[in-house]
Amino acid sequence: MKNYVLLTLAVCLLGFSVNASAAAKDGTGVILAPAVMYETSLFEDSTTSKSDTSGLRLDGRLGFKFQFPLYVGGIYASRGSTTKGLTGPDSTISSTGYGVSAGFMKSGFFLIGHYILSAEREDKVSNVTTTYKEGSGFQADIGYIFMVSSKFGIAPEMHYRSVEFKKKKVGSGAEATRTVKTVDLQPYIGLWLMF
Repeated sequence: MKNYVLLTLAVCLLGFSVNASAAAKDGTGVILAPAVMYETSLFEDSTTSKSDTSGLRLDGRLGFKFQFPLYVGGIYASRGSTTKGLTGPDSTISSTGYGVSAGFMKSGFFLIGHYILSAEREDKVSNVTTTYKEGSGFQADIGYIFMVSSKFGIAPEMHYRSVEFKKKKVGSGAEATRTVKTVDLQPYIGLWLMF
């Protein structure tokens, strides 16, 4: 987590050095804003186990910014991670979801809320796959866009996401009604293309 905070600060400083007075235009237009975060970690217990985890999180946002500070649009979110069990089983986690978005954008600052209409998640450990379905929830993105040019900006962002799944199925077993909740708080780097 410390590395991600340092990376976010470095991007902020880069944005200030590229154009200290830069800010997102307060005009209207279509916005394409993918946000990405890559993570990696190593767990090592000298007496019992060792594992190496890597993951990629990607949010694709498409919306429209009005003349006043309103943004509306949609989001498609994808998360995936793989853990290589160097002394134990491998595992993978993948999830996808989509939803609608509304938020505030003014002078580069943004706060966007997303309602996740549908989400699914699949966890696989060794040869056993657990599937979670009928997910819904919300996500909030807060950040600041540093404009590199009139149409392109880089934004350090923080995302909070909470999704609750209603169905769970383990392996080839029967699907059961079960409430399973996932909560994430992650820094991201967003790329903002304005048309």
